[in-house]
Amino acid sequence: QGWIMALLTDLKTLLEDEGITTTIPRGRLPDDPDDVIAIQTFAGTPSRLHGVDYIPADERLDVQVTIRALYQGQAETIARAVFDAIQFRNRTLDSGRRYHYVRAPQYPAYIGVDDRDRHIVGFTAEVRRWRDADV
Repeated sequence: QGWIMALLTDLKTLLEDEGITTTIPRGRLPDDPDDVIAIQTFAGTPSRLHGVDYIPADERLDVQVTIRALYQGQAETIARAVFDAIQFRNRTLDSGRRYHYVRAPQYPAYIGVDDRDRHIVGFTAEVRRWRDADV
């Protein structure tokens, strides 16, 4: 469980480093503020790479990225920027954790409006992190 919060922190920091200035909470979409990018995890596919004693060589999770804004165009613009910024291959992030990749297999999709008429756009990303006892 500890690496899940570390992953969300890594992705939040990555987006901030890429110039994304919208509020980025880790976890569910909060009620406020109106403009927000929420990132949370859900189960990914099991590792197909195994090392000694059949221990998985990497850790896999999927991430749900949900963007909300007052206007549909604004939500879609933020979503495209996040979509472009969050994807990479073979990179060590500021935390020192090594990631094989983060990729979003589909473009952001418009979901609709919430009970306060704020527009929501979302997409998922696959995260693969090299298992490393040091970080």
